Amino acid sequence: MASDGDGGKKRSSSPNVAKDSSGREKEAKRDGNDGQSSSGFAVGDRVRVQGTSDKSKKLEATVTRKHMSGEYTVEYVESGKTEKYVKAERLERSKESSEKVSGFAEGDSVLYRRKSTGSEAETAWRDGVVKACRSDDSFDMVDVDTEEVVRKVSSTNLKKKKAKKTKKEDEKGDDKEASWSVDDRVEFKNEDGEWIQGRISKRRNDGTYDVVHESDEDLIERKLASRQICARKSTKKKQTKKSESEHESEESVRKRKPSKRKEGSEDDEEDDDSTDRPRKRRPNQRRGGNGRARLQFPQLRLHQLIDFEDDGGKWHRGRIKLLRKDEETCDIEHESDTETISKRVSVVALRPVSVLARVWGNRAADPNAYQLNARVFYRTKEGDERKGFVIKAWRDKGAVTYDIEDEIEGDVIKRVPGSKLRPVPWININYSLPTLPSLPPLPSLPAWNFGSFMPSTILRKGMNVRVRRRMSATGRIQWEDGVIVRTKSDATCIVELRGPDGEVRDKIQVKNADIRPKFTSPFTGMLDGLQLPTLQLPRGLYPPKSAVEVSDGSNVYMGTVVTVNEAERLYTILYNDGRKEKNVPADRVRLSLRRLRIGTEVEMIVEGPCKEVSQLDGEVAWVHRDEKVAVRINGGNNDVFAEVCTHALMVDGQPAFSAPLSSTWFELCGFYLNLSLEAFSFIWFVFGMTVELGEMIRVLNETSPTRLEDASVMDAMYTQRNVNWTECARQPSNGASSLLIPAAFLSIDRSWLMAMIIIKAVLVVCCAGFAFRLVHSKIMAIQDNFIDLKEYQQDRVLRRYFHRVMGVTLLVAYLALLVYAALLNRFESYCLVQPVEEMRFDQLALHVDMFAVHTHYPTTVDLLLGLTAKSVFNLFRATALYVLVFTFPGGFLRRVLCVAPSVALTALMSAMGIASLHIFYYVHRTELLDDGITTLSTQVDYAVVLVFVSIWFNSSLNRLLTATGNYFETISERHANARGDLTDDILDQAERGEFGLQAKHEALMARVELRQEQLGICKLSVLRIQRQFLIHIVLMIVGICVNEALRQDVPSDDSTAHAAFTLHLVVCIVWLVQSILTSLYALVVKREAPELLTYILDM
Repeated sequence: MASDGDGGKKRSSSPNVAKDSSGREKEAKRDGNDGQSSSGFAVGDRVRVQGTSDKSKKLEATVTRKHMSGEYTVEYVESGKTEKYVKAERLERSKESSEKVSGFAEGDSVLYRRKSTGSEAETAWRDGVVKACRSDDSFDMVDVDTEEVVRKVSSTNLKKKKAKKTKKEDEKGDDKEASWSVDDRVEFKNEDGEWIQGRISKRRNDGTYDVVHESDEDLIERKLASRQICARKSTKKKQTKKSESEHESEESVRKRKPSKRKEGSEDDEEDDDSTDRPRKRRPNQRRGGNGRARLQFPQLRLHQLIDFEDDGGKWHRGRIKLLRKDEETCDIEHESDTETISKRVSVVALRPVSVLARVWGNRAADPNAYQLNARVFYRTKEGDERKGFVIKAWRDKGAVTYDIEDEIEGDVIKRVPGSKLRPVPWININYSLPTLPSLPPLPSLPAWNFGSFMPSTILRKGMNVRVRRRMSATGRIQWEDGVIVRTKSDATCIVELRGPDGEVRDKIQVKNADIRPKFTSPFTGMLDGLQLPTLQLPRGLYPPKSAVEVSDGSNVYMGTVVTVNEAERLYTILYNDGRKEKNVPADRVRLSLRRLRIGTEVEMIVEGPCKEVSQLDGEVAWVHRDEKVAVRINGGNNDVFAEVCTHALMVDGQPAFSAPLSSTWFELCGFYLNLSLEAFSFIWFVFGMTVELGEMIRVLNETSPTRLEDASVMDAMYTQRNVNWTECARQPSNGASSLLIPAAFLSIDRSWLMAMIIIKAVLVVCCAGFAFRLVHSKIMAIQDNFIDLKEYQQDRVLRRYFHRVMGVTLLVAYLALLVYAALLNRFESYCLVQPVEEMRFDQLALHVDMFAVHTHYPTTVDLLLGLTAKSVFNLFRATALYVLVFTFPGGFLRRVLCVAPSVALTALMSAMGIASLHIFYYVHRTELLDDGITTLSTQVDYAVVLVFVSIWFNSSLNRLLTATGNYFETISERHANARGDLTDDILDQAERGEFGLQAKHEALMARVELRQEQLGICKLSVLRIQRQFLIHIVLMIVGICVNEALRQDVPSDDSTAHAAFTLHLVVCIVWLVQSILTSLYALVVKREAPELLTYILDM
């Protein structure tokens, strides 16, 4: 068995080596004058080393170590690099070895290093000058930096100092010696005189080179002269520094004179750094140049899963099939393609595979590298994105390209770059199918970049799959369970079909397009005896002449069903562009959600002056936003009817004014849930406002002058409130047990309360009418399973009005809280409300029974407190529902995802509103109780100003987020209704007025929408803020000034009031700063769309 010192090779005894009595090898002395002695070199001798590739080239070196095998470790004089295990046949004695001292003389500038003491600074090479030469081959040195005299420095610790070359000399020298080969990593000078890193891609016969940029392999510099190319200086410097540190570490270890066992481990460490011999075996790992942990030979075993690097620097994954211990190489079978085997891969290029790497895949590999049989998206020459399989990988000068087989058509596209591919996510959702305009599609997972985190499963050997197979007996297609036994490079797999008991029934070859991974539960086998009921949702096929939409995985095409094969669930589709496709699977077909598109052939019913009815054939030239269309009559005159109602059109003999609700149970379920959410929100809102209105009327009646000036009523009220007259500022006169409140004291507040009741009642009735209209329209659509597009357009208008009316209702409900706060202060001045230093309205709302219809209150004050708490709670709840329904429109799933943002926005708006309410309450309380001012004062007016500043902030924030939600809804609707497919030619015709005045205006709107989409929502929001930046800045400055003025009038012991002041001040400052910064940035954004700036924010 080979020892550790020879790297796995057997040693033969040399005639120049003898054994002493202890069994150790002893050198036989020879003359050594021939310069070729195999044992005549000692540590410190100067030798010349013959090169491995070019034997005529010999380099000066110094022997630093002699191994027991008769080999040597040498250190090159010029480069300072160390080479280990150099055979004696490659060494010859240098001419300078017999006169070592003659190499250095007094006054020579040299590099020297001191004897190692374990400090890195002392073992580093330093600049010095020879002061004296000693007879024992040592020197006295003068350090250049410290001017310290260092005595007895051995010649082995000296080396000549290179003279610095000028840049011209360096270029000349490089020009003489430069000889580059393909794939050498170099630096080259471009036309601007800059040195750039690159790689040699081609060597020409005229002595010039083609160099590829390292940063971009598509950029190639051609026919560069050798003087324009040099080696990478930084890499060379790092390697020199590394070799010096290794040699210094070796000298440090030798100085400590370790034991024999430690010497053996030291030899192993030296062996690992060798460049000319195979790697030594050692039980631990080391780090490669790229920071990855490398494997050593004893760690390797057959069938081990490892990552390895090829010659082009790409990483692959595979299993070891053959180990060669003598060469320390192995053969590796690729995991992605078992037919591909990389032979004689060095251990240096291997890397272990961790447990996480096995679970998540090879994340350290190139993100543009794809394994064979991987499902990917690729783009055709027309720019369409389609699905396919990787069937072959090509490597051409470091660049990797792939052959892709289309999943549907089966066509093979040759040499597609990896940068133009992206993985297909394993979540099987058809993202391209549109939905109804009122039901925007689900959130697009590829837009969130989920495809890169959840790529489709790659078919591998041993994977449980389901195979689509056509039965020869019946001709039908069915899915069967099986196991992959082999994957082939032609996008097929060998699959063993297995029965329920696991027996192998057949072995077939199946295309990858007909294979789907089978995901099993972790509890498979534990619940085999449990039979659970299943529900199969019935779904029939669409009859012939049905308008449908067909998806090819990336695009959706309009067409009509020609024939139906119910046995195999296949269609024959005639597309609108004239193409016909047979055997279209039913899972790719759905009912058309919008039949009227530009180019759709229609039949227009025309009624003449004598009420005669005729039909004219034509095509849709333009679709208006109110669902009317412009129809171009077929014929030579190209007559156009500008505005035709959809009720007068027929498509394939069917009315064209309706569209199906949905074509899948999932969409229908989402429609039901969305309707339920909106109905629940509207009913709860109207219910809360109605209950609040009833209690407001009760407060108005119980604060009438007849009751407050009635002694018996007031005596009962003071008795139930348990008033402590010793703490009351007012005292009853004439021995009375209560105080009477005069009518003029509450007249102003009661007038405001009456106005709030009337306005609120009208707004609640309007909200109830709008809500009933919207819900009734959707319920009728569910009963008929179709939506009338005309009614849908009317519903959109009603929804926009409902949005505004509900917002005004919330504003009135908030202003009513100010009236309640003023009434509480009035009652507290007559001792009916206990002196509470820190009343918090948000805490009152936590004790409300949200479903109570009629609550009994013992006194008017208790009724007022209950009404205040209930109003605050209803305001919180209504604001949250308002934001969810109107600020974040969309389908049910999108609204569920927007619950958290809705709550966050409601919390911010409510915090600002409650802070202003607290400020008004404490300022009015201070003026009324401390100063005795019963009428409106300047300080109270300032508090009202802060309230309106808060209202402006909340409305601005809500408008901004509502515009954001409408922006995304508009984009979804435009793509669903094919308004985004308008060509420039059609828009030009519409702008010239060929389709009528309405289409001319809508063409401008279409261009504005396109410009909005190009700008993005962030820039549009900046423009919206800048549009009213003067109002923002003025109101925020006023709010800050009024805040500081009112803060001084409120007592310092009212912590709730001061917290409200602080919150209000912080929000005003933040909004002021962002308004200024946004206005400055808006000046830049305006330059991007000067021609449509007037319309961008109005739509």
